Amino acid sequence: MIKNLKPDFKNFNGVIGEIFRHCNNCQFPSTLSKDKNYKSILKNQIFEKVITNTQFDDRDISKEILEEKLIDIIDSLYFRNDDLLNFSKEAMSMLNFGFSHPRMDSIAAFIIELFIKDDDSPIFIHEKDQSPHLLNKLVIDSLPVLEPRSNKKKQSKYAVDRSELMQMFNNDLFFLHNNDKQNFLNNIGPLVKHYYYLY
Repeated sequence: MIKNLKPDFKNFNGVIGEIFRHCNNCQFPSTLSKDKNYKSILKNQIFEKVITNTQFDDRDISKEILEEKLIDIIDSLYFRNDDLLNFSKEAMSMLNFGFSHPRMDSIAAFIIELFIKDDDSPIFIHEKDQSPHLLNKLVIDSLPVLEPRSNKKKQSKYAVDRSELMQMFNNDLFFLHNNDKQNFLNNIGPLVKHYYYLY
């Protein structure tokens, strides 16, 4: 069982996705499966919506050929195999665990409760209308719509034991965010994982 979790411990994608969903007060829709086929289901849903959201006007080329070419472009620019690339904060909210397990859920909950403060939340908030890139906007608009998360306030399970470490994390988080958008999206996972293991 623990062997199945190795990729999740290595890439921390599920934890990062949960942080972004938490800060945006949303959760996966029931139509988006969280099982082992999650990535291919997500990819297919995005492709279907990309086609729905696009108008094809060229009468000299068949609509099917244009759709196929568009999907090839989206696939090559926004996916590596079935993995959606970290190109926007909205895409980060789609990150999920490779293998569903309570242990990974508890790690995500631990990190959110101890490391992600209210002041940090804006760093993770979606920026839907800010992309000037048309293909980025098309793919963002084609992501599955996340459902609102129930606002039940949970009682704190954890106490901060190392406040100086939390301050270091906060400083590094703000530095990473203010430095470069793509650098932030590419390195938020390693940053969170580093501080989780330090704690």
